[in-house]
Amino acid sequence: HGWQQPQEIRDMRRQEIAKVCENALGVMNQFDIYDYFDRLRRKGYDVAEKFDKKGKLVGYTVGKNASVFKASAIGRKFVASRLESTWKKLHPVSVRIKTEPAASVSSVSSLSNKRFRPTGESQTAPSLSMPRPKPLFSTFAIHTGEDVYIVKIPDSVKAIFLDEAEIPEDNETATKENIVHVAMLQFAGYIDAATSMSESCGGGGSSPQSGWGKMDDEDERRFARRCLRMAHSMCKPKFHVRSFHR
Repeated sequence: HGWQQPQEIRDMRRQEIAKVCENALGVMNQFDIYDYFDRLRRKGYDVAEKFDKKGKLVGYTVGKNASVFKASAIGRKFVASRLESTWKKLHPVSVRIKTEPAASVSSVSSLSNKRFRPTGESQTAPSLSMPRPKPLFSTFAIHTGEDVYIVKIPDSVKAIFLDEAEIPEDNETATKENIVHVAMLQFAGYIDAATSMSESCGGGGSSPQSGWGKMDDEDERRFARRCLRMAHSMCKPKFHVRSFHR
């Protein structure tokens, strides 16, 4: 009857996902692994990142419905450590253009040394301004039940959340990941989502009051630790006082 075996169906879906992954890398003007993940999600696929204890991305899975594949099962070129090299193979022209400015700067620098030597007249050599380095961020997809929040955390404070979060002693429901996510949501300004998540993991503490947020004279590291303290307070269970009746 032309029926297909389950393994054949799984192989077909794996090949479909591999094409989607390659297309996502192919349309990216510059490599950004979280932009790659977002493009897969916009195609209807679920992407789950896996981080080590230091917050480094070490793997991910892609799937839809019951068909979920590790990156290594989709293809070796799609594993997290090889994605950038795969992108470069798909964009050979982009890679060449990216490396040209360094050569042009050195050639102009050597030319300026020859042409702008001191003479009787005062001459000023043109200055080559270097672009300022962009701040680096890590993107986290935080699930709060029905909603998913994409939160960007500066790499300069990411370790504070991942290393310093602690579970309240009396909360047997929450995990360290819950505390981290509640703090990150506050850091990003999603106060209602942080409150809802703290309640869903057994918390009953007080939520941030109006005006919560980063102060003008407060650096990001101090604000991150303040978010962690508030997350710890929010995730403490609410104790009920017993009343005695005659």
